[in-house]
Amino acid sequence: MCRSRHLWLGAGLQRKTTLADLLAELYYDTEGHAVHPGVAVDAHVTSHVRILAALTTQSSRLAARGPRRLELHTVLNWFYASDQ
Repeated sequence: MCRSRHLWLGAGLQRKTTLADLLAELYYDTEGHAVHPGVAVDAHVTSHVRILAALTTQSSRLAARGPRRLELHTVLNWFYASDQ
C-alpha cells in the first residue's frame, strides 16, 4: 500500500481593528501544483456574535478536471462573554 502525502504551504497577513479582523493569504497546494489566494473578514456583529466570511479558490481535488471556481465560506459564532 503506497500513500502519498500532500501539503498546503502558505503565508498570510492579518490586520486587526476594533470592528473586524481582515486576513489575506496565499498558499501552495503540492498535489495540484497551484497557488491559491484567499481573503477573509472576521467581524464583531454584537458583543456575543461574530461572523466570518472567506473567499478562496477551489483545490484541484474539488475542481477535478474542470476549471477551478471560487468558494465562499461563512461561519456564524455565538459565544458567552462575561463582563466580570
